[in-house]
Amino acid sequence: MVKFLKILFPSIIVFFTLVAMSGSNYANTLEFKASAFPSTANGNPLVPEAIERTTSNNLIIAGHSGIQATVIKTDSKGNALWEYSLARLDDFPHAGVPEFRGVAVLPDDSIYLCGNMPRPPQSTAARAFVTHLDVTGRKLGEDFVAPATMMDGRFPLGQVTACTRWGDGIVLFGTSSVLNPAKSQGTLPTLNEFFWLLYLGQDGKVKWERLIPEKFYQYGLRNPFRPLDADMLVAATDGNHTKIFRFSMDGITVAQKTISGAFSFVRESSSNGVIHLIGTEANFSATASPSTHIIALDFNLNMTVGGGVSLPSVYGITYQLSNGRFVVIGGKNQEFGQRKTSTLTLIDRSTEEVNFVEFPFSHSPFADGGGVVAAVAGDSPGEFIAARFVTKVETNDKPVHPVPTGFKSGVVLDFFNLNK
Repeated sequence: MVKFLKILFPSIIVFFTLVAMSGSNYANTLEFKASAFPSTANGNPLVPEAIERTTSNNLIIAGHSGIQATVIKTDSKGNALWEYSLARLDDFPHAGVPEFRGVAVLPDDSIYLCGNMPRPPQSTAARAFVTHLDVTGRKLGEDFVAPATMMDGRFPLGQVTACTRWGDGIVLFGTSSVLNPAKSQGTLPTLNEFFWLLYLGQDGKVKWERLIPEKFYQYGLRNPFRPLDADMLVAATDGNHTKIFRFSMDGITVAQKTISGAFSFVRESSSNGVIHLIGTEANFSATASPSTHIIALDFNLNMTVGGGVSLPSVYGITYQLSNGRFVVIGGKNQEFGQRKTSTLTLIDRSTEEVNFVEFPFSHSPFADGGGVVAAVAGDSPGEFIAARFVTKVETNDKPVHPVPTGFKSGVVLDFFNLNK
């Protein structure tokens, strides 16, 4: 059963409670607490790529601000505390816009940011880099990173696609390709695609690296990492198949599994012996949007019986709630020509009931810019913060017929609770 709920709100800061009934079995209580619009010091819009919460309950929002990689730290209510920006790490001032792609918060509340620095002449070429900032935003270190095994002269520039904390360090996920020269006259060079992992200690030094010669990469996955005891699961996909690797803390491949479809991990506080993934099936029709599936694996990466549920096409960051239900914080894939919408998708696997709840952007002062791009769990159970890129519509103060007077783009933080 799929139900759609559309909610309209006219104010920047919103306080309300919505009770969405999903049949007779249960009720989902959704409470939007507030929305905040933190801005950069130079007024350039921050396009978010990642959001994380610190141990002191502050927020780190990372991405780019149109001309440089930018990160903002806010308090728990979304008020900006400090920001850090990076224009270039090299001598190519007009090569493109650098961006932060991920955030890892260490136990001392210092942060590592991973990102890409575009390089000419190709707009798709980039070099991965990391930035280390202390709790006040002071730079502790910053440099390009790449596996040493890529330094044989044949590799183009590799890109980092995600990073996360692992133990006392961070793990980076990147992609690259190697161009093999033509073997004989009249033949063409060949291109092999790779993905790689780097594990950095808290001091930023590389502890180990892995270059995986597979035609799999982190393609559109919102969450390619999943901690499992002391190990780390990593998901990589080519769009039609997903390969799941289990790495030990010293970089040894403990297990691997290939499944059909493109899947990333659900973020879940307690696993109960099950690993959940969300994604789309393989080889779907080009004329229709792919449906979304939730599947379950055991710790040996074997598919569990009765672990799947199918729902209309959605995307975003997925969490499993303490009551066993799922929430996808992101958006719905619309039919051709329709605008994208930021939505919460509430899923009950036991009853296969699905609810869509639209974010409060449909009237001024916010116009949606393409959906939620990052989300993080709050301090209490059922609390979440979503980051989305919007256009802020400035209006006059006429109460009946407000007239837009201008637009400001940037990141909006939405704070909400799922109480049941």
